[in-house]
Amino acid sequence: MTFILNIPSFARLWDPLEARFSMMTRAMKLVLVAVALSACSGSDGPADDAFKGTVAQTLHDSMQADLQALVSNAQALQAAAPTHAWNFQDPAWPDMDAAWIGVRHAYEHVEGATAPIYGDLDVALDGRVEDYGPDGAGSLTATSDMFGTGGMAGSHAIERILYADPTQPYADDFDPVHAQAVVAYEAGLGYVPPASFPTTNEQALEFKNVLCARLVTDAQALLAGWTVDKIDVAQSYPGLTSLVNEQLSKIGDAATAQEESRYSQRVLDDMRHNMEGTAAIYTAFSPWLSARTGHFVDLHILSGFDDLQAVYAAQPAGVNLPPAPAGFDPDAPTDDAYGQLFTAVQALSDPEGDDSLTTRLNAGARLMHLPEFTGDDD
Repeated sequence: MTFILNIPSFARLWDPLEARFSMMTRAMKLVLVAVALSACSGSDGPADDAFKGTVAQTLHDSMQADLQALVSNAQALQAAAPTHAWNFQDPAWPDMDAAWIGVRHAYEHVEGATAPIYGDLDVALDGRVEDYGPDGAGSLTATSDMFGTGGMAGSHAIERILYADPTQPYADDFDPVHAQAVVAYEAGLGYVPPASFPTTNEQALEFKNVLCARLVTDAQALLAGWTVDKIDVAQSYPGLTSLVNEQLSKIGDAATAQEESRYSQRVLDDMRHNMEGTAAIYTAFSPWLSARTGHFVDLHILSGFDDLQAVYAAQPAGVNLPPAPAGFDPDAPTDDAYGQLFTAVQALSDPEGDDSLTTRLNAGARLMHLPEFTGDDD
């Protein structure tokens, strides 16, 4: 699904300026940003308040399609779920899988803006087993019923049922060896029941009418709650920066079988849609930032998003990350496909980097008098 905003991209409107900007050295760009920060260091309260209202309205309007897609795909998933015991070979599985992927794409698109404001719904829709373990909600135990919502809920609770058998050929780039590593990792946690397809009609009915129904309810709550008066621009902007910063951990977690979409092995697909949505959400702030500084800071941020998405686009076709080598050391990345991807994303996401996308977004936050991402909550 394409994430559509109601405002045009400044990267397209200002092609001539962008071309000149791209020819600058990194040092020249940093000087321009420093000058802008110095010139705009004072508060401009009334103007900033007006821009916040405009951004909130733009975020509300532009995200409706994805929020509605989140609901409709959740409903399609529940409708497709059989009322009898099923597994990967069941004729309903492809329809459930397609709807689940639609849920993932829609949520990855909106997560940057919504998660900082609706943290409870973020966990309910997108939480992993760790979020429900003893260091999280505390509701998940080794004897939890995983077909209902007593242990955990959300898209990843459904994912570990849809992809319960690690030996099945779910996709061309699905790695059964890594799938077994995921099984071993979760077994080692001690509080996660083994993944399983519904083996009885009762479990199938519970999956359909409890777990999938809860996903629909939570998706509807997010759509209904995304109103202009509830949108806190000061929370959403650093949320975007946080997601950029998290791109590296999404890759790094795969080296220890702790990645997000670990059962389906669709982490790269998640990351692509996550940054596609985050870049689109960011453009709601472009007029505000451009009004404060001219367009070069905004274009510098947009070019950073382009660079990050180009890194993902350069990966081989498929939805999975390259396989991580055994004993991968993030402080000494290997020169294989996984290590090269890790290094490229590290350069663009490092909050300490002189010219990383995270650093550029934080510079934009200062110019708009918005909170910066600090990483304190990581």
